[in-house]
Amino acid sequence: MANERAPWEPSLRTDPLKQRHFSDRLADQIRRRAAQLDQELQLGRHRRMRRWPLVAASLTVLILALAGPWLISELDHPSSQEDSSARQAVEVVFHPGLKAELTAMKPAVAEAAKILEKTVPVKLTAVQRPLNLRLYAELEKKNVIHAYLQDGKLLYPIGVVGSEGIDKVDVQSSDWTGDGEVQVTGSLASEPNHIHLVKYNAQTYRYELFDFQDHQVAQIDLDGDGREELVGNLVDSVPPYVELHRWNAERDYFEYAVLDESAALLYGVDRETSVTRSYLFQEGGQWIIEFGAGELIRYMTYKEGRLTDMKLKDQKSRLLEIQSKKQHMH
Repeated sequence: MANERAPWEPSLRTDPLKQRHFSDRLADQIRRRAAQLDQELQLGRHRRMRRWPLVAASLTVLILALAGPWLISELDHPSSQEDSSARQAVEVVFHPGLKAELTAMKPAVAEAAKILEKTVPVKLTAVQRPLNLRLYAELEKKNVIHAYLQDGKLLYPIGVVGSEGIDKVDVQSSDWTGDGEVQVTGSLASEPNHIHLVKYNAQTYRYELFDFQDHQVAQIDLDGDGREELVGNLVDSVPPYVELHRWNAERDYFEYAVLDESAALLYGVDRETSVTRSYLFQEGGQWIIEFGAGELIRYMTYKEGRLTDMKLKDQKSRLLEIQSKKQHMH
């Protein structure tokens, strides 16, 4: 029996994956062990049936022992196809934003050359007394709207919050910082979504203003978690870019990120020698960030402070499409 060749023996010289060839020595060891198992199986049908799982297990152990190094190599070095489809991600780089402390003015000074258009009662969590937000139009340019926070007999100037009339200015309460703010949103130079936030600092006993450098800032739920982010999609900038703002509670200010900076790290682009651009758009209910540098075009999503590479069916530039539409309109 030991000299007989089992019908499946020739196939042992090459493993089923056709990737690894066994040496003659190892193949002979397997053949001798298999022959011994065959002898044991001849002792009886019932014992054969009982031992067949043992035979299968033994063969499996032997094959895995021989193929093990190949399997480990495959795990350590995945195929190029897997590498090309693997998602990449990078932490977004944030920088300290600007804030200003408001200085009180007497009403007579603040109201010079202006006319009061609207008074809106407002509340701040840390301030127990009544507050108002007063909106004034310039006498010579009635579409230009100035905002002041009124605390008692004093007015705190917020600045120009609109240039398209009082109807394009919205006043509401918000809670981006956890302490509550007065939020004024208006249109400036035909651009909507210019936000001014006023909060009270209970440590310094001062009112603070955050105007995001007068950039457009929209409230968008980028990652679909039910919480909105403050996002600037600055399409008309040269070059266009996407800006993200978030509150840093430990340092008590808004910090900002130009997403080009982090995207360049993700895709290995040197911003010292390349002009980068970015654009935010929505497709299929998902917010997507387009990043480009020269002919390079890539797409990303944002979630929990990270940019993640994503694949789209096409590589066309949505930014170029929107810019072309604007040119045709003019």
